[in-house]
This record gives sequence, structure tokens and C-alpha cells, in this order.
Amino acid sequence: MRTLIPLALIIFSCLQSNAQEMAIIGKWRNSENSHIVEIFKSKDTFSAKTLKSKDNKGINQIVIWGLKYDKEEKQWNKGEIKLTDMNHSANCYIYLKNDSTAVIIGYHGLKILGHSETYFKAESK
Repeated sequence: MRTLIPLALIIFSCLQSNAQEMAIIGKWRNSENSHIVEIFKSKDTFSAKTLKSKDNKGINQIVIWGLKYDKEEKQWNKGEIKLTDMNHSANCYIYLKNDSTAVIIGYHGLKILGHSETYFKAESK
């Protein structure tokens, strides 16, 4: 019985960690509802593709890739984001403010000098 309690705690901890890591999966929209992305897991990294854009360009194109979940920082980092205006990519990380609000940050060099955009969980239809 004594060994079952620590084993149960380990299993619970693993399940909770996995749930936190997977919390980012789904459809997210910007505040104007003009851009919707779908974040998904592919092997051991997370990516995002465009589902809706203001000018209808880049639909189904991968716009974020290579994100890995960092349990200690509780964010997805070490990814890249496509900068369509400049035709290249920048470093990227994402963190959740809460269950329905994500902040996506693209940067070159220092994270604090990056550009951030807030996205909201899109309602499933």
C-alpha cells in the first residue's frame, strides 16, 4: 500500500503535466477575428497553420513551427514564426494568460524587444 501512493502521485503528476502541454492545441483568433490559426502537435513539437486571414492569403500554410513546451517556464518556446510582410521568419514563443487567452511573441535577438499579439480560443462549431 505504501508504494501505491507514490506511484499514484507520479502518474497524476505526469497526466497534469501532459494536460498543461496540450492546453495550446486548438483554434485561436486575434481580437479583430480577422486571423484564425490552428495549433497542433506534430511528433514532439507544436506548429500552427492559418485557417482564416484578412486577405485570404496563406490559408492552410504553416506559420509557426518548432515550438517545444517548457514545463518550468510554462510556455512553448524555441519556435519560429513566419513574417509574411518581410518574407522571412523570427524566433517565437507562446504563453497562456489563462485557458482562453494566448500571447504569441515573435522576436529577433532579445525576447523583451519582440512584438506580441494576443489570441483568444476560437469557439468550436
